[in-house]
Amino acid sequence: MASQDSSMQLKTKQINNLMIVGTTHLTPSCEILKIIDEFKPTIVGLELCPTRFKVFIGQINTTNSQKDDSIIGQITEETKKKATENNIDYASDQKTAMFYALNNNLKLVLLDKDINEINMSMTKIPLEELTYLQNELLKYKEQKLEKEVNEEEVINTMKRDIPNVFKILVEERNEFIANKIKECVNENKDKRIIVFIGKGHEKEIRRLLNIQ
Repeated sequence: MASQDSSMQLKTKQINNLMIVGTTHLTPSCEILKIIDEFKPTIVGLELCPTRFKVFIGQINTTNSQKDDSIIGQITEETKKKATENNIDYASDQKTAMFYALNNNLKLVLLDKDINEINMSMTKIPLEELTYLQNELLKYKEQKLEKEVNEEEVINTMKRDIPNVFKILVEERNEFIANKIKECVNENKDKRIIVFIGKGHEKEIRRLLNIQ
């Protein structure tokens, strides 16, 4: 039987032994810990790839020559900067769940496509879409940090204005993550699995998994 709950920060959907949690990357750690404590998983799935996982645990130093200077990297860095200015821990949703799993000896599953592969695909987008993103970044630098956004509106705008970027950052990743979740569930039918993914991905991934 499925159950669903929505709050300002989290969207959850549970069916059988799988719980999918839609977050923002500004979701407070306390909310992540609360839902983990209530569900008591044995497996934690994250919207992370091996490269970003290594960044989070300090195996890759992003202050040196390995820093991500791609347009996506620049947007991420600007968001981190704004979060810091507002005393918010950027990516607290993924980091909190990750360290909880590591500290409690829970199996950790990295669900996302590797950021290096994504960045390589992004180098091939049309010039007009790159220019669009650069202009959006300039506008974003002048704006205040929004803890909540209208995901549906963002998705529709991307589909309309930057379809190639949408395919790389949203569509292809949704399919990749959904397949990883399917694989994890099929291999661990007797385990309780909790998955943390961005709310911009959550609805479509549930559709791909036939979870409504």
